[in-house]
Amino acid sequence: MKLIVIDMQKALMDDELYNFHGLIENTVKIIETARENGIEVIYAQSKNE
Repeated sequence: MKLIVIDMQKALMDDELYNFHGLIENTVKIIETARENGIEVIYAQSKNE
């Protein structure tokens, strides 16, 4: 099993998004839980041109 985190870079996200802080907190929790359980975390970032 793997966790893929896509496009969470600052260029695409800001605090004007709905429930921004909740999204960040939940993403951090999911990543921490995955790591604690030996699940590989993969980060993917699209080019912002």
